[in-house]
Amino acid sequence: MSDAPTAPTGESSPPRLPQRADVQGLRALAVGLVVLDHVGVSWLPGGFVGVDVFFVVSGYLISSLLLRELGTTGRVRIGAFYARRARRILPAATVVLALVTVASALRLPLARSAEVAHDVLWSTLFAANIHFARVGTDYFGADAPPSPVQHFWSLAVEEQFYLVWPATLALVGLLAVRVRGLRTLRVVTLIVAVAWALSLVWSVVLTGHDAIAAYFSTPARAWELATGTLLALFAQRLMRLPDAARLVLAPLGAVAIVVAAVAYGPQTPFPGWQALLPVLGTAAILAAGADGRAVGAARALTLRPVTWVGDISYSLYLWHWPVIVLGTRHVPGPFVAQVIVLIAISIALAAASYHVVEAPFRTPRRLWSTTPRALVLWPVAVALVLGTIAWSARHRDGVVADRTASAASFDPSSVPPDERAQRTGDRVHDLIAASLDRATVGGPIPFPIENDLTDLDADRPAYPQQCTALDEQSTAKICPMGDTSSDTLVVLLGDSHMQMWLPGVLAEAEKAGFEVVPIIKYGCPPADVPLKNLSQPGDPPYQACYDWRSWALEQIRRLDPDLVVMTSRAPPPGVIVPPGSTREEVWTEAVAQRARDLTEIAPRVVVAGDVSYLRRDPAACVGRQGTTMADCTTEVDPDSLAFMEATKRAAQSAGVAYADLNQLVCLDGKCPMVVDHAVTYHDGQHVSATWAAEVGPELGRLLQLP
Repeated sequence: MSDAPTAPTGESSPPRLPQRADVQGLRALAVGLVVLDHVGVSWLPGGFVGVDVFFVVSGYLISSLLLRELGTTGRVRIGAFYARRARRILPAATVVLALVTVASALRLPLARSAEVAHDVLWSTLFAANIHFARVGTDYFGADAPPSPVQHFWSLAVEEQFYLVWPATLALVGLLAVRVRGLRTLRVVTLIVAVAWALSLVWSVVLTGHDAIAAYFSTPARAWELATGTLLALFAQRLMRLPDAARLVLAPLGAVAIVVAAVAYGPQTPFPGWQALLPVLGTAAILAAGADGRAVGAARALTLRPVTWVGDISYSLYLWHWPVIVLGTRHVPGPFVAQVIVLIAISIALAAASYHVVEAPFRTPRRLWSTTPRALVLWPVAVALVLGTIAWSARHRDGVVADRTASAASFDPSSVPPDERAQRTGDRVHDLIAASLDRATVGGPIPFPIENDLTDLDADRPAYPQQCTALDEQSTAKICPMGDTSSDTLVVLLGDSHMQMWLPGVLAEAEKAGFEVVPIIKYGCPPADVPLKNLSQPGDPPYQACYDWRSWALEQIRRLDPDLVVMTSRAPPPGVIVPPGSTREEVWTEAVAQRARDLTEIAPRVVVAGDVSYLRRDPAACVGRQGTTMADCTTEVDPDSLAFMEATKRAAQSAGVAYADLNQLVCLDGKCPMVVDHAVTYHDGQHVSATWAAEVGPELGRLLQLP
């Protein structure tokens, strides 16, 4: 299609793109903002707008070349275009992805290593933005450690844009041959203008609805690249700008970019209309130098040290984030020293990458000078990265095998008798005691692990999402489970800390033959404690939670259960404490009152305490090479313990039974993360589905299940 001979358009083609040192300066500014933001420089919280600068510059440069080719030859050679892209982006990206995969396998815990390998796969296929949007990655402040290849999302956006844009130009070129008198560049301008407007509108709408999805979305970002394309389309007119206009445009553009970098931050809805500031600022600088001359303040962008950073900007962008993510914990010293060291390492790697990897491939040589040979770089790059991913998987298998052998060699008699945890004959108690014995002498973690360490956070109850009230929802579908033909009904009332016990409860329901109805809302304790909605600007009262509580009581009255079990996260975040009171007092009163409400509905009510917070990532600890049971055993969290006592007092005040569930994961003030080959938590606060199912009989006894 694209390489078929066609006639020239008959219109004046865009002028040859002048050599522009200021563009390299813009690249330096862009990568500098991104790097400083990522290392945590507090006065540039919006440094992420450097990516928007890159998008506009890329759209301008690539479109200028494509439009000139279309204007002079009447066609766009798509094969040649992707050959150039292969030489430009693949070598350095492939090296970074491969080395990050290897480094992660050697240095990171098993789960994180597997996650990184998965992220690398998506990045290799230039679909990282789709992947990170799908998993709900918060680029600015996720609790989980960030992926060292998370920044590849922007490359994915560009390549997805360039899947469509050259083909569009090629189709217009073919159409010009068949439609006499068609003004090709006018048609292209109309297409780009409409696409620009639609993309911007979508960006504003999606940002307001789902900012994380919008951040990674190609349709929501396409207008930024299209801004550069519009500049390329109007290049001839921009070249005729008077110097007076240039003198104003360049500094105004720079100010716009810097203001965005300083004023914006993690709480700024982005991209949306807010991205107009850095995008139009970049456009102003590009327009000011359209004829290749940098005038006035724009000359600062052409200084050799600045343009040198621009030269290595692509490699620096690729390298800086893995260095920060993987290297920060290994760089000692105060913050300023850390920043200097991390930036220096990033620049050194980028310079080496530019001269050894990037530049040689960008200069056509015999091996990859022709289009077919250069196109081979695409499958070769994918194959190389897939090879490192396969190696990392084998390496993880080897680590597990080694740790299993080490665990098998552990001799329980090596624990001094006077230091052994007491046994009582209770199965779970004694299993936890055995883990504490291992911890006492620094014994190995009892591999093999029953949970999937490569995806421990997924070790949650299998529960339909529509059966849970999420976010601003105040109702949900009622989903009977267990033996639904039984006349005995148990209602489980709470949040995710109630839901996490579902595997154990359902196992008992199947054995004893009773029906279970969970009534769950994440982040909302059923006790009538006043809460702030921390997910909303200004932390307003959590009205959706209040409404759900009323709805939940109505459903329980309608269901007429034989037993209601209530538990939730304690303490919950965002408790509103009146003057003269404490969180524990507010909590105790609210739990007691809700328990009294439930006794008016059901003949039996059990209030269960929460479990201790680990305040550590169990997957990271258990999966880290060389860790022992001593490393992966924590003290009971004092705050958690205080609220367990408050919950117990509330149950006693209401005259209902109290279930101490913390004894299923902790003993003698200590909480081992692994008990009998199972990781007990899937994150820092939720019991794993594997362990919840394992302790089903003991859980049933504590909750007084039928």
